[in-house]
Amino acid sequence: MKRGKMVKNICIFEDEGFKNLLPLCYLRPVFELRCGISSLKEKIAGFYPEAKLHLLCRDYLVDVTKRRSKETSVNDLKIEGNCLFINGRILAGKDLSRRIPLDGAEEIALSEEVLIYARLTPKTIAEVFREDGHLRNTTIELLKKKVKVTKIKLDLISYPWHLINYNSEAIKDDYQSIGGGKVEGFLDKAATVYGDRSQLFIGESSRVEAGVVLNLTEGPIYIGKNVKVRPFTIIDGPSFVGD
Repeated sequence: MKRGKMVKNICIFEDEGFKNLLPLCYLRPVFELRCGISSLKEKIAGFYPEAKLHLLCRDYLVDVTKRRSKETSVNDLKIEGNCLFINGRILAGKDLSRRIPLDGAEEIALSEEVLIYARLTPKTIAEVFREDGHLRNTTIELLKKKVKVTKIKLDLISYPWHLINYNSEAIKDDYQSIGGGKVEGFLDKAATVYGDRSQLFIGESSRVEAGVVLNLTEGPIYIGKNVKVRPFTIIDGPSFVGD
């Protein structure tokens, strides 16, 4: 791969680390786990809006993943052009696209022997990757022999409790990427809001009723669509309430 040639594809993949996240990911790929407001996949893909998205997951999850991601290629490695493969267990921070740019030489990056990303040509993909499921350790060993190996340090979701440990900061980061506060639903005048109201989002058709306390002093509160928050509820930020 020549320097300066733009990679036009990203592939978010599962590796063998999914085993340590069971039972949470029996029925979904690891990159569909949620930490903060959005899923791991949504966080990663959001940094590369110009790239075509591909997904690589366990065989038995292909059909359900296709239904959830209708416009996305799943376990199809017949990719036109170069591709940046990114580990689906990455917790994408504010500077992911700077740390892992689309453009660059063919290489792989490891963190304590975990493959974080691989920037590859179609030739290498065809020679190394299998199309029958998640990325195996044997594939990583083959890649080490074929392309340049670098080191990188990023946060990874390796165990279920990491989703809890990182959740508060992930909510703050996701909220900033959404673009600030907004009340699309109903906020009763008799509800109490502490803190900066730009840290409050209430989605369409949601109702926050009288007597509710929303505490924004420690972080944002995001309330999705069609939510009813009943009287005498107290919500401390950072918090996320889904649709």
